[in-house]
Amino acid sequence: MKRILQELPVWFSKGFFVGLGFAFAISITSLLAVTISGTINTFASGDVVSASKINENFSSLESAIKGIPLGTYCGSSSASTGNAGSYTAIKALCTTACGNSNAHVCTGHEMALSQQNGVAIPAITLWTVSYLQVDNAGALVSDCNGWTSNSAAVYGPIHNISGYGGKGGCNASLGFACCL
Repeated sequence: MKRILQELPVWFSKGFFVGLGFAFAISITSLLAVTISGTINTFASGDVVSASKINENFSSLESAIKGIPLGTYCGSSSASTGNAGSYTAIKALCTTACGNSNAHVCTGHEMALSQQNGVAIPAITLWTVSYLQVDNAGALVSDCNGWTSNSAAVYGPIHNISGYGGKGGCNASLGFACCL
């Protein structure tokens, strides 16, 4: 028992740094599409770890995370009817269109924010997502039934050529507005 108590601080410190390294690795993995411009210190077995180096790592990560352009229009996908397959399938279209694994189909709100922030959006009609079923003048707007319908009687949300939201029949062939 005495030996265990003597070795406990060593085990704790090793476990702490292993856990810290694991958490750091997970954080970095999720940010692969983002450039980290600060200093990232690495540590090898037996290195002395200082609070200033750890804080420098966290500061660099914080700057990178704050630099992620959330909700900003980044491009449009290839054209598809409302029968694009699924939410996962339309995200894949945007990943390709923007060249970034964090890209997704824009909501109407993100399109409005992009316009407010002066982001150039082409004067074309694009699908957006709402994830809601909204009655719009007697027509149910429903993300084309989860992007599985190409019926003219089913509707999906759009960002239209005039620069504001609306509805489009799911038989229309439009690109998806993509955001980061």
